[in-house]
Amino acid sequence: MGTYKAETSNREEGCKPEKLTKLMHELGGKKAEARGTSDLATGKDSAVGSKKEFMERGNASEVTPKGLARSRGVPQNSPAGFSPNSAPRSTPKLASKLAANLTPKLTSKLAPKLGSQLTPTAAPIVAPRNGPAWNRGKFASLRKVSPWTLHGHKSKTNLPSVHPKGSEEKRKRNPYETSREKKMTILAKRIRCLTSFESGTESSGGADAANPKGCASDGGGNVVEPRCSIKEEGTDAIDAISSPTNQVHEQQDTLLLLLTRDFRVNDNWALTYAQEMAKKKGYTLIACTCLNRKEKVTNRFIYTKLKVLKNLENALKQINIPFYILPLYMIDEFSEFIKTHHVKVITCDLHVLHDEKAFIKSLTHLCNKRKVKMVQVDSHNVVPMWVTSKVEECSVRTIKPKIQALLPTFLIEYVSVEPFEQNLKFPDPFDVDEVVSKLTVSNTCAVVPNFVLTENKAQELLSDFCTKALDKYNVKRNDPNSDAGSVLLLYINLGVLSAQRCVLEVHKHAYNNPSIHAVSGKESFSDDFIMRKELADNYCYYNRNYNNFEGGREWAKESLKKHDADKREYLYDYEDFKNANTHNEMWNCCQLQLINEGVMHEFLKVFWAKKILNWSANSQTALKYAIQLNEELSIDGKTPSGYASIMWSIMGVHDQSWNERNVFGKIRFINSNGCKRNFDMNMFVLKYPKGKENASIVKKIPTITFASYLKKRKNGPATPLQEPTRKMHIKGPVR
Repeated sequence: MGTYKAETSNREEGCKPEKLTKLMHELGGKKAEARGTSDLATGKDSAVGSKKEFMERGNASEVTPKGLARSRGVPQNSPAGFSPNSAPRSTPKLASKLAANLTPKLTSKLAPKLGSQLTPTAAPIVAPRNGPAWNRGKFASLRKVSPWTLHGHKSKTNLPSVHPKGSEEKRKRNPYETSREKKMTILAKRIRCLTSFESGTESSGGADAANPKGCASDGGGNVVEPRCSIKEEGTDAIDAISSPTNQVHEQQDTLLLLLTRDFRVNDNWALTYAQEMAKKKGYTLIACTCLNRKEKVTNRFIYTKLKVLKNLENALKQINIPFYILPLYMIDEFSEFIKTHHVKVITCDLHVLHDEKAFIKSLTHLCNKRKVKMVQVDSHNVVPMWVTSKVEECSVRTIKPKIQALLPTFLIEYVSVEPFEQNLKFPDPFDVDEVVSKLTVSNTCAVVPNFVLTENKAQELLSDFCTKALDKYNVKRNDPNSDAGSVLLLYINLGVLSAQRCVLEVHKHAYNNPSIHAVSGKESFSDDFIMRKELADNYCYYNRNYNNFEGGREWAKESLKKHDADKREYLYDYEDFKNANTHNEMWNCCQLQLINEGVMHEFLKVFWAKKILNWSANSQTALKYAIQLNEELSIDGKTPSGYASIMWSIMGVHDQSWNERNVFGKIRFINSNGCKRNFDMNMFVLKYPKGKENASIVKKIPTITFASYLKKRKNGPATPLQEPTRKMHIKGPVR
């Protein structure tokens, strides 16, 4: 009878010769000592007895030159004392001792290979629960494990297999779910206090109105760092979980939730924080939004927004929170609303555009005078905008590492929304036509009919995207025919859907249904819906010129000015662009999609804007046309993503310089061939037959001179002599 040698790899896993020697000494047998010590220490042949005797038992077919026994059922790594077919009669204790001292790593390696053949004794091998090996801290983990046996023996616990019981359920769980306490802790990091009266001072106006005392400011006058403690706000929210108070104030003090961008009930950190603070302080909770009566808007834009607000009003009513719409002309009107409702705390979401920032700054000054605390919560971005970066980022390359470092902290599940316990009188539901009558509205484009903008519809679209379109998103993201994901961005821009919810659902789907296509789609989706979307917010917040020529990169402005005098093959004015009257049928179809549906695929918007640059008199005129068309016709035109997309296409924002060429300068060039490479252009053109019809009509118009074109333009010079550098001959048709 023989034993097998434990190879060097076994000793590296923890079975040292000295340890085995001590164990064999305990067995008391010089023969056992001779078998184990000399061979395990020297690495020589450990087979005891003659080779003939060994072969006759059928335990091995050969002995290697190095003395390593090989058999059909036992690999080289077999520890000493183990036999494939029959248990050694004199070494059950040795096998038991060795089994107790095998490291988990070695055990997991042996189990799948040996299976049920690895059976040292007829009885199950039980790890000893005393002795020097057991008492050592190195094997302390064995005390927590139930006695194990090798495969083929009845026992409560077997060796770990490749797929242990319950692993599928564990794998299917939500990896982003965490405790409510941790969610409140992360929520505290999304908050910043805008008011400064807590420090015992008040802002007196002027610069203080735009930048409250104690708040740092960037070059654009934006509040960046609050003086009052964010930790204090977060602590209040956390304390409200474990020890809520139901204080009743004589004047029914109120917490006001001011929504300017995220018009939803579910997946809204601002609403979650408002509920927690109201419970803690014992305040009543109301919500409102403000509309600027001075701002000129299109009927398409305002009716779409009011449809979203009507759905928000109904959703808030279901959780017992009154909702008000305030068409304001001056901030003093809002002051009366605060006084009437005894507002003590205002919680607002984050908006990065001019008008909303100006309103929040004025409101901050008002709150400082009235000693009303004002807190801002970023519920639009996955990582709060001011946490990601405090300066304007130049490209995805610079902002992506910052966001990736913070995603493990902020990418968590939301807190479920529950009805708020209070007894308040609800206002009458607002009338859409009555609100529109108080605003400055232009009827330049028709309202898009049958557009469902509810939260349930957004969640349904997200679910369909995960199950049907995620696997092909990496290759179809630039294909407007498949429309994979572009509609989700519309719902995000309108505030109906949370970008964080989209990312969570996509990541969970890829986690529970792993495949190459799902993982690649997840990465591409994260780039578009986290990196580029939050880069657009960063740009519009830190650059006050996000919608004019001065907001472009310096190299782009210099290059475009240099090539403003270049000859254009075609020239069109604003009405030509607006009515889709160009010679290019693909561009006409893009414009018709914007006119009829109020949306445009992101890839098409790049092509659309660059062609406007190519066919306009100069770069500044092209930028003006593109922004005006986008604001007038697009449902979500006045959003950071819309402005950033146009500035990327025309002004080189978030892009790099390319080889210099006519008209474009160093701006990235694109033409219809770029569309052909990404999708079936003919299929898209067939959806809008009027685009091809308009192109054929324009091509029949006789060629005219640049001088006659300048006379046609109302905003152009009267004669070409006033602008000699632009004088040229138009080769193509002009309308």
